[in-house]
Amino acid sequence: MVIETILTILYTFIIIVIINKAGFFKIDGVSTKILSGIFILKVLSGTALLLIFTFYYTNHSSSDIFKYFSDGNILYSAIYQNPLDYLRMLTGIDANSEHLREYYTSMNFWFKDFNYDLYNDNRTIIRLSAFFRLFSFGYLNVHNVFMSFLSFIGLVATYKVFMKYFEHKKYLLLVAIFLSPSVLFWSSGALKEGIVVFSLGILFYSFYNIITKNIKTIYIIGIVCGAFILFISKFHVLVATLPGLVFLTWYYFSKKKKYTFIKFITIHLLIILMAFFSKYIISGYDFLKIMSYKQHDFVNMVEETNNTGSYIKIPELQPTAVSLIKNSPGAFLNTFARPHIFEIHNMVSILAAFENLIILSLLVLSLVFYNKNDAKINTGLLLFCLSFTLLLFTLSGLITPVLGALVRYKIPALPFLIIIFVVLIDVKKIELILKRKHNE
Repeated sequence: MVIETILTILYTFIIIVIINKAGFFKIDGVSTKILSGIFILKVLSGTALLLIFTFYYTNHSSSDIFKYFSDGNILYSAIYQNPLDYLRMLTGIDANSEHLREYYTSMNFWFKDFNYDLYNDNRTIIRLSAFFRLFSFGYLNVHNVFMSFLSFIGLVATYKVFMKYFEHKKYLLLVAIFLSPSVLFWSSGALKEGIVVFSLGILFYSFYNIITKNIKTIYIIGIVCGAFILFISKFHVLVATLPGLVFLTWYYFSKKKKYTFIKFITIHLLIILMAFFSKYIISGYDFLKIMSYKQHDFVNMVEETNNTGSYIKIPELQPTAVSLIKNSPGAFLNTFARPHIFEIHNMVSILAAFENLIILSLLVLSLVFYNKNDAKINTGLLLFCLSFTLLLFTLSGLITPVLGALVRYKIPALPFLIIIFVVLIDVKKIELILKRKHNE
């Protein structure tokens, strides 16, 4: 425990030095002291997550943070027998050799019963854990520090896209991107969420720079790496970004900004139609069947493990376009508003319910104190936020019958959702009302 604490503090200090020295973290109007403070808050959140899942949720075999760490240790153990085997399994190059099966079969989550011809994303976090093991000396909280830094990089990248449009709301933007409770909590642990936030931020930042004609090799590499990491960590998140990215490309390369919303709708309809007919476009990839089967397997897994603590009944999804369209509104609402305060059943759900209460309050404020001028600051970026949020929330809600999982699946889109509210809420109008009440 003492050594783990010392290493956690040491690596946190080293990363803070990097934040203060590296040019990437130099942001106009935001001091590196503030960024360092946010990073420390992430490290503390990661530590809190570990403590909660150590002492409150005692079934470590079913907790993602422990099971990936454990499998990563098995992969890492190969370094003492044959370092080349460790590198093979870590990189995936020549990783199917028969003698390596002894490691794979010793792991609990290297294999999935069903993959639907998609990459097994468990292996991404297991491999990353085995890489972190080179520097962590086997202490899980050190892994949390590393993951906190990765997700922090992704959030900084996202902030840098929006910052020039929020000069009068820069601290609200900081809160929107970095400090929503779920993002702060779940992206600070050694879980897939940290990887997703990192890769999404890098992809979005690099893509935005390219389409705004700031073409550099580093941004091309960022797009390729960001998209690839999303593909092998959370494929559906990458899918949810595509319509918005296509729209942004059209928006920025179009000389005339007329009919923006019609373009937005047209692109989304075309991509949705492509998804419906995907089996005719890419052999073996039937989007409708994959969605239906994933929901079916998720429900069966929950029922078989009796993990019904936050189980919710969702309509059975059939592999048809009609079924998907019919169930989408309810799926979105489940992701957007649940768990609510009447569905609190454990410590973690308190955090999620409180956050959803805040989001609903922001929705009301954006309707009551709508700022039509700010909404025109950058229509393209605002519509990207809307697109990504709608698609990710809907996809997550369609296949997920467990509120605890749903809370984590929506994390990548949460900063973008809150940004929409920050844009739409007229803060000055609220300040004027508060001043009048204070003077009365």
